[in-house]
Amino acid sequence: MSDLSSLIAGQWRPISEADKDIAYIHDMAGLRIGGSHPIWVRDEDGRVYEALWSDDGKRAYWWDIEGESPVDPVEFMPHPLDPRFPPRALDQKGGTE
Repeated sequence: MSDLSSLIAGQWRPISEADKDIAYIHDMAGLRIGGSHPIWVRDEDGRVYEALWSDDGKRAYWWDIEGESPVDPVEFMPHPLDPRFPPRALDQKGGTE
């Protein structure tokens, strides 16, 4: 694995650390659905896709934007400039510390 691939692979974080803040609200015929900013997520099978946190006041869940369905991701990739998630250093073997 190249150094860049190792660095990127080491940046995945547990989905529990992802930002679920509502960034916008869609109001459609009395149905209000709030959504977070989209983020890149990965599921248990290793599939990577773009999702957002969706909340209609009764239920809240991760939503696969392209697949148009609820999903259960296990990890997410924070934005590289997000100060809440500083890049993890590589150890001598190419893994993260």
